[in-house]
Amino acid sequence: MKSHIPCFSLLCLASALVLPVLAQAGSVTLATSPLATSSPSPILPNVILMMDDSGSMANEYLPDDANSFQNKYGYKSSQCNGVYYDPTIAYVPPVYSTGTKFPDASFTAAWNDGYNTNSGTPKDLTGSIY
Repeated sequence: MKSHIPCFSLLCLASALVLPVLAQAGSVTLATSPLATSSPSPILPNVILMMDDSGSMANEYLPDDANSFQNKYGYKSSQCNGVYYDPTIAYVPPVYSTGTKFPDASFTAAWNDGYNTNSGTPKDLTGSIY
């Protein structure tokens, strides 16, 4: 009785060489000009639209399950709560469309809305939970 092991090994080797070729993606040519100024020719794919309506962007914690330990150790720590203040990061103010920086804030004079400094008086965060 002949052994089928050499045939099986050869079949596995052939499959391993053919499968990566079959799994390759086709090439896609992306548009090189804005859609509004492009010619009436077919528009090439260059935009991905994603929408998140979960409401999680309004949370003061990250990841989503961090709320389960809100009154426990770690909630007020950047190691456990990704939204919490991390003193090792230099938080620089954003810039206007003109390229000039928004005004600096400090821990004792934090703006209620960093993008709208007319939204109220700065708040002293010393002793505050947020």
